[in-house]
Amino acid sequence: MKTQDHDLAECARTAAAELSRQGRHEDAWAVTAPYAQPHQWEAVNFAATLLESWGRTEAALALIRAQEGADRLAAPVEARLLVALGRGKKPSTCYAPV
Repeated sequence: MKTQDHDLAECARTAAAELSRQGRHEDAWAVTAPYAQPHQWEAVNFAATLLESWGRTEAALALIRAQEGADRLAAPVEARLLVALGRGKKPSTCYAPV
């Protein structure tokens, strides 16, 4: 079942990316939102990237911050979004995950 879920999520990401390229943001979000659930980091990260590309950085940040238990994965994305909003500093050092 996991493989089928992964295939569906990948199909949704492909469709959402195409809809976004066409400027159909509401349709792209409708396809993406069901997969952007807690503990679905790849889908949440994709959804946040879409929101950010549409100029909805605050919404992207809220989505990332809602991810409990994904701190290690969410931290670099959250930092990038905060910098984009002018509320953070660009890191001077790159940190690799442990």
